[in-house]
Amino acid sequence: CGLALLPAARGGSMKDNAAKLASASKDKTVRVWNMSTFQPMFTIDAHDSYVRCVVLLDGGLMATGSSDRSVKVWDVESRRCIATLQGHTDSVLALASIAGGRTAAASA
Repeated sequence: CGLALLPAARGGSMKDNAAKLASASKDKTVRVWNMSTFQPMFTIDAHDSYVRCVVLLDGGLMATGSSDRSVKVWDVESRRCIATLQGHTDSVLALASIAGGRTAAASA
């Protein structure tokens, strides 16, 4: 669950329309990689503890789960957190995209 493939943008405003890979890390970040060059594009300081999982959602969004017991929803293009979901009593270990990316499920 520590990787998510972000498909190439179609006519969007992203400078690089190549497919991207998002990777979760123990250093509390999510790194986004260009799958054409296999080079890192940018890093998001995502959580207060290990980032355990990342999943692609619809509309250019991704969700991350962490040992800080939260799920965050990110706008990939702007690299901004648009929602923080709290309430888990333990680390969020898995996220799943359901219904074509319109819904996410978390497991702690």
